[in-house]
Amino acid sequence: MLMLYCGLRATDFHSINEIFHTSMREANSVCKDSTGFVWIASRFGILRLTDDDCHHYQLPDNYAAATTKLASRNGLLLAYCNNGLIFRYNMIADRFELLMDMHKLLNRYTIIVNRLTIDTHNGLWIATAGGLY
Repeated sequence: MLMLYCGLRATDFHSINEIFHTSMREANSVCKDSTGFVWIASRFGILRLTDDDCHHYQLPDNYAAATTKLASRNGLLLAYCNNGLIFRYNMIADRFELLMDMHKLLNRYTIIVNRLTIDTHNGLWIATAGGLY
């Protein structure tokens, strides 16, 4: 069950599923973007939370992955999958769009992405099972 921490006391934890009447489980990552939204990634999609609302996003169907995580910095929000696919959140269209397919970029069949970090110049640092890109 996904829990939201509200306040300073240990008793101030509340279930996001109960608050927003959703069923988000097994969170892979959580981040806060530059506008103050909290984003949660799981293998069932991405959830955006505000003080009084939530919105569920799916990555395009043909890009299913076992694990999706998030990275945010300088107004840039990325969802990245362990299979080497990286998506950028388009605020105007209110959806995630494919930014990069590491399989095609590196001409490699197998890519396992462990972590992605955005530097201060919006450069991407991608840690994979085969090295750092």
